[in-house]
Amino acid sequence: MKGFSRWSPQLLGLLRIVAGLLFLAHGVVKLFGFPPAAEPGVQPIASLFGIGAIIEL
Repeated sequence: MKGFSRWSPQLLGLLRIVAGLLFLAHGVVKLFGFPPAAEPGVQPIASLFGIGAIIEL
């Protein structure tokens, strides 16, 4: 495992970027309805679903 310690900062940075992009993608689908999800329509912001979308953005 000593070989991974050298790459630790880069791997952690990559993990943070990928996790952030996943949250962003789910928030955009919930708030703006793009790209179309399996459940059509944009959710109201005042609902729990809408608040979750804001947190994800």
